[in-house]
Order: sequence, then C-alpha cells, then structure tokens
Amino acid sequence: MLVEIGKGVNQLGISTSSPGTIADDSGRPLRAIGVMQAIQAESGDRGINLNSWQAPASIWVEASQGGYVFVGERWYRGRVRLILQNDGLLAVNQVGLEDYLTSVVGSEMYAHWPIEALKAQAVAARSYALARYVQPPAITITSVLMKPGRFIKEWKQKPEALAQQYGQPLDKS
Repeated sequence: MLVEIGKGVNQLGISTSSPGTIADDSGRPLRAIGVMQAIQAESGDRGINLNSWQAPASIWVEASQGGYVFVGERWYRGRVRLILQNDGLLAVNQVGLEDYLTSVVGSEMYAHWPIEALKAQAVAARSYALARYVQPPAITITSVLMKPGRFIKEWKQKPEALAQQYGQPLDKS
C-alpha cells in the first residue's frame, strides 16, 4: 500500500530505528543511515538536500531488520519515498496491508473495547483500504477513516482481533 504522509512541505526530519539506507528509485544504495541518526530533508533546486548532501529528486528511506522509519513527527513501518515536487516534498509510506491495519485500527479504537467491535473495525478498515488501493491516488492520512498513528499506538493488547479477521474485506452481497 502507498500512504501519503506528507505533501507540500519544505523540510522533514528523517531517521531510522535500525541501520538504514537511502536509495535511488532503482534501489541502488546511495548512503547509509546510522541508528537514530537525525537527518534534515529539504527541498533543493535540483534534488533533495539531506543535511550537507544533495540527493536525487526522488529517494527511498528504509530501515533494516524490521526497524521503523521516522518522518516528520512519526514512526512508520515499511519504507518511505521522498519526492521533490514543485510545491515541496511529498512523503509516501509503502507498507503492507496488515501492518498498515495494525497501526490504523490501533489508533482508531481503544484496546479495552469488546473484541467483536475491534474485529468489525478491522474488516471496515481493510475494506476501505482495499477499495482505495485499487483507485489512485494513494490513501492520504487526511482521509476521514484511515489515520495511521504512531507505531506505539498499535494493537499490542488485542492483536487477535486483527488476526481473526485477516484478509476479510466486506462482502458486497
């Protein structure tokens, strides 16, 4: 899934929770990122300025070993693409559907709610994401129903609700 996490901003802080990599669009590594290394990404004239280094106009930031990528004020699973556009930087999180749902449902529901309510929200969120996934543009964090939270808010208390609804979207019948 592609989730827009920032658009039209001139600068973003980025980092990784484990050793990370900055790569070009072909996947070729350009620079290594140390654990929790603070990097300021800024719109440049011909690319993205990363601290004192000029990167291409489109890069990927990825953490290794299941780590997280920090962008702006939040941590994200998966990897993040930064793209220089006329109005600033566009940040897009590429994340698997189930990891995305863990974050979304965890930020929308209280863990102490009944398991059936959590399961229903998992199905609704999955259905919404799948419906949006097949229709460009990417899901945006400004969408009414889908607001991925910090990974700290993920479903740690009742992950069985999501697991029991794995792969189940709403049926049109």
